[in-house]
Amino acid sequence: MGIIHKVGDSIKWELKSLQSDGITVVDWSGYHIEVQAINKVTGKELFKSSSLNITDNNYITTDNLNVGVFKIVVKNTDNFSVGDYSVDIKYISPDGFKQSSKSIQIKVVTRL
Repeated sequence: MGIIHKVGDSIKWELKSLQSDGITVVDWSGYHIEVQAINKVTGKELFKSSSLNITDNNYITTDNLNVGVFKIVVKNTDNFSVGDYSVDIKYISPDGFKQSSKSIQIKVVTRL
């Protein structure tokens, strides 16, 4: 099903990339990482993060890329719209080669 996220809760997702053997980590050293969440119905962007565009509210950590680990952080989600979203992660190598991950599905809901 994916991730259920409540409007207003901060996002702090830690991701770890493994090779196809499920054991060996992917070394993302030097890579630029972009993350974008898009509404599946309307196509409206929920958020976009980049390891090159760091703000106080929205960023991607890069201190552990050599062991395949990074965090996606969005502190303020008060303005998130309820709906179903697809999150795509793009990895861009230092020489410009691009590859994307399998999409992550999230459902944004209101607090009860």
